[in-house]
Amino acid sequence: MKNISIDAVAKSLPTPGNTKIEPPRNAPGGFGNMLRGAINKVEQDHNLANRSIEELAMNKGKEIHRTMIEMEKAEISFKLLMQVRTKSYRPMKPSCGCPFNRQRSRKNGV
Repeated sequence: MKNISIDAVAKSLPTPGNTKIEPPRNAPGGFGNMLRGAINKVEQDHNLANRSIEELAMNKGKEIHRTMIEMEKAEISFKLLMQVRTKSYRPMKPSCGCPFNRQRSRKNGV
């Protein structure tokens, strides 16, 4: 087990006057690139499932089991992407909407 000094840990913590954490400037990939890659993968899965359905319908030797697996894979990846979208949108939602002052509009007869 490594010995970790308190000084090394203390240096990694933010100081009371400097609590702002800066994101890395040249981070390889990043969340945007990861999300873009996930969207492309979902699209590929969807296209593969569609091609598989067409081949099965045209009787081109496609097995129904493989078609079902590819369809489920596309559906699961799409549902996961929608969950990621919902989870990433939820923290921004309160800052996006501005409540209207209804009392002011009622006083003015609007």
